[in-house]
Amino acid sequence: MSATPVPEGGKPAALPRQLTLKYDGVCAGCGRALPKGVQALYDFSTHKARCLVCETDDAGVAGASAQREFERRRAVRQSRVARKLTGILDQLQAATSVESPTTLAWERGAIGERRLAETLARLPNAKLLHDRRVPNTRGNLDHIVVSPAGVFVVDAKLYRGLIQIRRVWGLLGGDERLFVGGRNRTHIAENMDWQVAAVQRALSDARFWPPPPIVPVVCFVDGEWPWSITPPHLFRGVWLEDASSILRFMSGKPVHAPEVVARIHHTLAVSFPPK
Repeated sequence: MSATPVPEGGKPAALPRQLTLKYDGVCAGCGRALPKGVQALYDFSTHKARCLVCETDDAGVAGASAQREFERRRAVRQSRVARKLTGILDQLQAATSVESPTTLAWERGAIGERRLAETLARLPNAKLLHDRRVPNTRGNLDHIVVSPAGVFVVDAKLYRGLIQIRRVWGLLGGDERLFVGGRNRTHIAENMDWQVAAVQRALSDARFWPPPPIVPVVCFVDGEWPWSITPPHLFRGVWLEDASSILRFMSGKPVHAPEVVARIHHTLAVSFPPK
């Protein structure tokens, strides 16, 4: 049995303080292990520690990282243009008035994530996580929804144009591809594989048994659906949704009790911090 967490030096304080633990312990809030050397909040009056996640276990801000990347790219571009075109006012104004398509894509991504977050907030009895960082990678998870009906990893896309599933033929035969606005977007569905694997790994490390199934979802916040496709539509193991169908899809038959929903949500909030 591990010793009670004790801070490194210092005198007892009236209020909990954030410090480095000298011994292994257990969080008084969620029961997670607190190994020696981690930062935690220590209450000298009760000699108990709480992990930082218990104090900051919020849902996160949808689209925050995409918005920051848009602003960073715009600032870099404007700085580069300003250095090259110093003194040429007309050219400088023209260059900074229109952003490049790749830069604007980050802004559209942030808008799409925020709009979807507003929709998901109406899902009853669900706990949400937005814009979460995946440790040791450069990737992020747009949305994680933990509801009585299941655990959903959701990628938000603000694409315009007709959503189509086409069969494309090659030398080795044909396969189905996802097109939006005439552009091949099959990679969107393929990109969900590593996101699902990351969530599965986090729950496995937390010893959830039996492990809850993880449902990958791509939600087209803005797009046109043809008569031949009605969301939800399954494509390569990924559910394609729109903003009006996703709430019905996630409000199915309950498979998780409220306390299980809370446990899963907390575990994923710890595993994937806000980006």
